[in-house]
Amino acid sequence: MLIWFRWAMLTSKQNVNESGGPAKPQRPHCRDEGLDFVKGMLVVGMVVFHSSVLFIPEPTMSHVIRALDFIGGSWVFISGLIVALHYAPRFMNAPRFYSIRLCRRGIKVLLVFGVLNLLIIEAGLSRYPGPFDWQYVWTVLTAGGGHLSSFEVLLGIAYMLMLSPILLVSGRTGLYLGAALVLGIGLMGESGYTLPTNVWVVLCGVGGYVCGVILRHEAFGQAVASKQKRAQLLVVAVGAIATYYMLVFQYEFSRIHLHTYLLGIAGILGTSYLLYPVVRRAPYLEGLLRLCGRYSLVAYIWQMGVIWSWHGIARATAVDVPFVIDFAIVFSVLLVSLWVLDATIRHDWRARRAYELVFN
Repeated sequence: MLIWFRWAMLTSKQNVNESGGPAKPQRPHCRDEGLDFVKGMLVVGMVVFHSSVLFIPEPTMSHVIRALDFIGGSWVFISGLIVALHYAPRFMNAPRFYSIRLCRRGIKVLLVFGVLNLLIIEAGLSRYPGPFDWQYVWTVLTAGGGHLSSFEVLLGIAYMLMLSPILLVSGRTGLYLGAALVLGIGLMGESGYTLPTNVWVVLCGVGGYVCGVILRHEAFGQAVASKQKRAQLLVVAVGAIATYYMLVFQYEFSRIHLHTYLLGIAGILGTSYLLYPVVRRAPYLEGLLRLCGRYSLVAYIWQMGVIWSWHGIARATAVDVPFVIDFAIVFSVLLVSLWVLDATIRHDWRARRAYELVFN
């Protein structure tokens, strides 16, 4: 009730510009190239993860999946991070505008999730045997689970975007609320309780939001700008990665241990971001990864089609090649597809409008 009252008070105030008219929302910031690079790295890891399920035999496949298990939650984590870094600084200038924008984007992602799963069910490729009734829909939307639907990360992103206005309008209270939810509910996972999939993925997004609020602090910006302090942060991030993998492989920790899982995500993504200035020295590699990051949502969806298509061709022709070749073929097709998409969007306003209608 207090959050709703605060939102109503903010949206009732008319911000005015110098001419006396209503103030327009600030234009979005330029793209964060470092964040695009991090998302590009996640795309590469995602292709390796899903390709290994089809092209790598046991027990190697299990080791690869455990090593890359952080990728699913990382997408929702980044969604929360972006909300805190790019929406929070200008949210109070036009809370109604940005609340509607975030909710609209969340609804679009939810619709994409629904359409994709409907197509999968109609094609007879669903992992769930049925029945596909309203009880099934309700279970998918509330509890969730990879055994029920595909692309479940999209559902977490959608929920995180629609939850974001509540965190943003609450200001500092939203930060404390988010931290309390992650710490409190996360303790249930640490004690062995298996959280519902949708609760788990949303908490990954809330954890990203909390981290984003911390990263917005001026002291952190100064630390990243300093080479010495940047190196110190890199050491801390690498230490977080080492701790995460020690707990995963030596003590059998998994994604149900939310605090450990978020530690791994923060360490891996933080290390990637801090190493971005080094990768910029290789412009071709940087450009390819940023292309993947710029269209990461499309890549997340399209890579599954490419992987399954190549798997079908390989089985039909009895082709047996090393995993490196399988990965190279899949990733090359994905890169070419993204390059064609990017070129089309840049040169055809109708394609750009269609893309923005679905994904923006």
